[in-house]
Amino acid sequence: MWEVPYNLIWTYDSSVSQPKIKLQGNEINITLNNTKFKLDKVFAAKWTRVLKLIIYDRLALRVQEINALTVKQPIEKIALKNNFSKWGSCSGQKLSFSLMLFFCSSAQIDYVIVHELCHLVHKNHSTSFWKLLGSFIPKYREIDQSLKFKSYKIGALLKFE
Repeated sequence: MWEVPYNLIWTYDSSVSQPKIKLQGNEINITLNNTKFKLDKVFAAKWTRVLKLIIYDRLALRVQEINALTVKQPIEKIALKNNFSKWGSCSGQKLSFSLMLFFCSSAQIDYVIVHELCHLVHKNHSTSFWKLLGSFIPKYREIDQSLKFKSYKIGALLKFE
């Protein structure tokens, strides 16, 4: 889904009082005031804004494309959240996705999208839900396992204080 890879560029500048994050083309420039920087709520808010700028439009388009090919259900809203506990959620006809998808492969992103779209049909993880999901992604168990491992790694990397 991410045609262009994004490069994270870290710079240290003692003259800045707050961390700065700037999106320039396919580069995410992060300027910190020292090498002992802690990921705090100010940084998390800036990081969230940058990631939303990068992925929202493409993710929303991909959700619509996959919906048209799979469950063909109405969607009221698509949202992005700075959520570390789950990759996506479905409430009524509203779908929410974690910003952590930025770190995922296209196959993993498509799996999360299909998973949440299937919740538009089956609101739980019943046998019918998994059968529907499996009809679209036969190897869903493998992708689900890879996401559990990735979630653990990203969560350990991005702990905000």
